Amino acid sequence: MKKIILMCLSLALAVSVLSACNTGKQVEDGGDTTGGTQTEVSYKDGSYKAEADSFDEHGWKPVITIEVKDGKISSVDYDEVNEAGASKETDEEYNKNMKDKVGLGPAEAIPQLEKDLVEKQDVNAVDTVTGATGTTNNFKTMANKALEEAKN
Repeated sequence: MKKIILMCLSLALAVSVLSACNTGKQVEDGGDTTGGTQTEVSYKDGSYKAEADSFDEHGWKPVITIEVKDGKISSVDYDEVNEAGASKETDEEYNKNMKDKVGLGPAEAIPQLEKDLVEKQDVNAVDTVTGATGTTNNFKTMANKALEEAKN
């Protein structure tokens, strides 16, 4: 009898966790803890830019430009640049070395991150690119920074 009760409780918990999962859209609930309705975040149309304050220990600085049209993210341009202004995404030697080490380079990871943000409209829903965790984290930080200005 105890096993049946335990299984029912486990099933109920699993169902409640699954039903609470995010649908992939960024929402804000206005802090309402009484079960009020959630509204999708809308952005002000325009171009929003962000970059890191300094170069990292490897000499790269993440930069991003996000275009918003009709309240939605319409395009994303992300890269990491060195002090000379060279692009990590187009640096053939860097891409080859990273690809040899982890199986992909910035030339593959960055477009994937940009596409994911446009499709999902939510920085937190962007999937981490396996082998490019640092790039993914930098991308998300810069995207959040740029979109702070765009929030209505």
